Amino acid sequence: MDLRQIEFFLKLYEEKNFTKASQKLYISQQGLSKSIYKLEKELGFLLFERSVKGVVPTEHANRLYQYFNDVNRSMCRLNREIDDIRHSYQGELHIVYVVGAMYLIPMDFLIDFQKQYPEIKVVYDEMPEMTSDKLLLTDQYDLGILAGPIDSSLFQSICIYQEKPFIYMHKNHPLAEKSELSYKDLDGQDLLFYTRSHKSRIIYDKLCHDEKSSPNIVFETNNSASMIPLLKKNKGLLLGIPSAIHPFIDSDIIEIPIIWDHYYRLYLSWKRDTPLSRPARLFFRFLDNYQHRYSQK
Repeated sequence: MDLRQIEFFLKLYEEKNFTKASQKLYISQQGLSKSIYKLEKELGFLLFERSVKGVVPTEHANRLYQYFNDVNRSMCRLNREIDDIRHSYQGELHIVYVVGAMYLIPMDFLIDFQKQYPEIKVVYDEMPEMTSDKLLLTDQYDLGILAGPIDSSLFQSICIYQEKPFIYMHKNHPLAEKSELSYKDLDGQDLLFYTRSHKSRIIYDKLCHDEKSSPNIVFETNNSASMIPLLKKNKGLLLGIPSAIHPFIDSDIIEIPIIWDHYYRLYLSWKRDTPLSRPARLFFRFLDNYQHRYSQK
């Protein structure tokens, strides 16, 4: 028994007609008939009852169908894997990522991937959040590190980072004595925040609109570091995540939790219903092995 015979059996079982099956297999009807006869002789029992109307699978064929189907699928996967190994150690992998992602996520795995597969050229482009989403929908990029929320109708995604935002302020600010704050506490307060190209800003604006809260946004930027000098001069409150703010502040700045059901999340994303390039598939396998290997340490 060989794999070709299994493929012939499956097609005849599904079509129940030698003519139709042979056409889809691109072989002659006579060749298909000889192959099935040879398989039956090797097995020692009939697989199909022949008639002028076509063929009917025997009970033996019904029992074997799922096993043969599983073998055929496994071999198809194996052949694709072999093909990837032969051809995927070269080419280019294009990744678009949101501004600041490289500072939040340890990027050792990208460097290690490049070292393991030096013939794959990895190209990175840093873009604003909304722009990154739009670019990943083009044919220019294979993968993206995108900020949430993610449109699941457009992308498949894996969450790779999340962090809760806090309110930062000068220790002399009137709200500095609070143990926690809500968005209502920010009503009328001067706020340092991201621009409307940032998804957290869009979500927060909608929340304020729904709850009829109106903070006074006095400075907008997508660069957290640009807001720190104003924060240190007590010019407003800053809503941000610790990893982006902590490296720039000193003991004059305090951190207060905000009652807000929102996390800043980053996702490894790719276009839904679009086949990944060979370098991208290789990258996913590498990342899965990488995470497993380092989780054991």
